[in-house]
Parts: sequence; structure tokens; C-alpha cells
Amino acid sequence: MMRLKQLLLPIKHFALVVFLCSFGLVITAQADVIQIDEYKRAIKADPKNFLAHLELGRVYQKLGLYEDEIAEYKEALR
Repeated sequence: MMRLKQLLLPIKHFALVVFLCSFGLVITAQADVIQIDEYKRAIKADPKNFLAHLELGRVYQKLGLYEDEIAEYKEALR
């Protein structure tokens, strides 16, 4: 019985670590969505705001949305 507890303990810790990491990813993704909304509002207010386009491109890059990222970088250059 003691041996079984010794084997299960690392599994419990691993499951906890995986859960906490996935929870952190959810929070990070929500923060990115909030940033996207903020940059889009700034662009709507001033379409020539190159910094908002640049930062929006960076958020898209972080999320793996590379086509959107490239489009925003091109808009920033324009």
C-alpha cells in the first residue's frame, strides 16, 4: 500500500502542474483578446495609428495568427 502511494504522489503533482499551466494559458489568452479589442478601438479612432497596428500585429503573432499579423505589419508600414 505504501508503495502505491509513492507511485501515485508524483502523478498527482504532475496533474496539478498541468492544470495550473493550462489555467495560466487561459488567462493569458483572455488578456490577449482584451489587447486586441483595445488596439482595434485605437485603430478605429485613428486608422493611421501605426503603433496600434504594430502592437496588434505582435498580439496576433503571439497567438499564431500569422496572416493577420502580416496584414497589420503591412498596414503599420503603410
